[in-house]
Amino acid sequence: LINWSRNNFVISTFSINKPISPEGWRSFINLHRVAAGRVTRSKASWMIQRNQVNEGLAELLVAHDDHDRLVSAAFCRDIDDTTYYSVAASDRSMFDKPLGHALIQEAILTAKARGQRYFDLGEAFSSSDEIKLSQIAMFKRGFCRYPTMQITWGSV
Repeated sequence: LINWSRNNFVISTFSINKPISPEGWRSFINLHRVAAGRVTRSKASWMIQRNQVNEGLAELLVAHDDHDRLVSAAFCRDIDDTTYYSVAASDRSMFDKPLGHALIQEAILTAKARGQRYFDLGEAFSSSDEIKLSQIAMFKRGFCRYPTMQITWGSV
């Protein structure tokens, strides 16, 4: 799937050295809205993430097809020595294959090149009754040789 995506899409990375334009960011927001089937966060939240990309605190990876249509995107945020996979979306109606694998591989490689020690894909709900969450968990496990569990304690 990674090779298929790399052979069929143009992958670009946006960060401090290559800021994302307002139009490009709106395309990502729209792709996410369509993939999720609803608006999932406020405009202010999206603006914070765009600023993080343009300030070098995060990166946005995008894949366009040969007609320059945005087909997949992933937002990853750096905090200390860890890069966190945060938000992603793909237009699955365009292709019968999963589209995000090459973007995540690229995000992992660019995080490593920046000197990041860890890449956190987040929780994987493997026992979920929701099909979408189970599919996301399977996608995440495909990138892990040794999945780890972290417990965080905090005051209530």
